[in-house]
Amino acid sequence: MPSGIWNTVSIVIFLAFFVPGFVSMQVFSLLVPTEPRDFSKQLPEAIGFSALNYAVVGPVLFFMSKDPVWFVPALYISLLLLPIGWPFLYLKVREWLPFTTVDPYAKPWDYVLRLNTRWVILHLRNGEKLAGKYGFKSFASSYPAPEQIYLEEVWTLDEHGSFSEPHDRTRGIIVNGADILMFELLE
Repeated sequence: MPSGIWNTVSIVIFLAFFVPGFVSMQVFSLLVPTEPRDFSKQLPEAIGFSALNYAVVGPVLFFMSKDPVWFVPALYISLLLLPIGWPFLYLKVREWLPFTTVDPYAKPWDYVLRLNTRWVILHLRNGEKLAGKYGFKSFASSYPAPEQIYLEEVWTLDEHGSFSEPHDRTRGIIVNGADILMFELLE
């Protein structure tokens, strides 16, 4: 076999065993805050995830390879679409498991604030309380960045500690995590 063809085949094999795992790892990093990774350390992990991907889709690819009309879409699905879906499936299955495993979220901050709308009371280190709505327009920083939170609505608390009314003419508030002593989540 000429060396040019051998190099092309080697590159195709490398990409076939690198791309699916790399795609899954990048999608997972978008879903779960993680520290930036060293690319040289990602290579074996990406190849391992690709191998798991092929362990699942390999039999389907084998049968589809007999018909080129079906093989190309199956290859596209196995190289790109399924690797995008595996992290979503992993996180969903992990929620359904009745036992606990090592959590992919590094901090409770990231886990809780990824959820839908919440009413919150922030107990600050200086003794003040800030109440507000953490909704779809709100934002919280993710690990490894320092904690900060943006609440889209700021509310006044009455003498009983209940939400009484929103502040007029405000567009929300940004609070540094270092200023927060306790974070209360309400229904």
